[in-house]
Amino acid sequence: MKKNKVKVHLTKEERIKNHIRRAMLLCLMVSLGILFAQFIDKRFSESAKRGMDIAFVILWAVMAVESVVRILRISKKSGFHEYFKFDKAEFIYLLTSAVIVPASLFVPSLLGARIISIFKLPNVLRRYNDENVFQIIAKSIAIILILFFFVPFLNVFASALTSPGQIINIVPKNVDLFAMKYVLSDKAFLRSFGNSIFITLVGTLISVVSMGMAAYPLSKPHMPLRKTMMLFFMIVMLFSGGIAPNILLV
Repeated sequence: MKKNKVKVHLTKEERIKNHIRRAMLLCLMVSLGILFAQFIDKRFSESAKRGMDIAFVILWAVMAVESVVRILRISKKSGFHEYFKFDKAEFIYLLTSAVIVPASLFVPSLLGARIISIFKLPNVLRRYNDENVFQIIAKSIAIILILFFFVPFLNVFASALTSPGQIINIVPKNVDLFAMKYVLSDKAFLRSFGNSIFITLVGTLISVVSMGMAAYPLSKPHMPLRKTMMLFFMIVMLFSGGIAPNILLV
């Protein structure tokens, strides 16, 4: 059964406010994208870094100017004292950002402070309290996280299809199966691959059977030494002794 959607007619002022807050949200997302790119990839040229810095400052300035205009409008209606009484943190953050953001252009150690200035100074996220906007933000963050895990996988796959002398890209330009043929022709690799499959299948089967055989008697409240055995299993699960290869690697 379909629900009847009630169309809400907004006034001109309300439509303008919606457009402004959507534009501010877009500025926020683009600014975060610039910050993540600068933190993750350090291989940008100086001109590219300078361009991203300028773009970030412009986006921040747009959000800051919008915040100043909004503060002036609120102060005109109810007075600045009334605004400062309830939103003093936003005003203090706004003044602080006017120092942090320009200083971060010349002091690289202040680059992390830009994230605070974006989330706190122009108060963008607090104006979004509906479910649809929350879903958009949550899905955008999920897509970014998926790309963080999926792009390295594509890089490994592309390196397997690229000849040793070529530059490795996410999408290989000239497909070369030399690496795949070399690996598949190695009997030791195939043997180790088979050992991994065998250990995974047999080890999982033995683990499930042994844990089931241990869990059934421990589920009986009148079993002798039940608490002692439960304590033993809890200690083993929480505190792993580790193995020699891991200790040597660390």
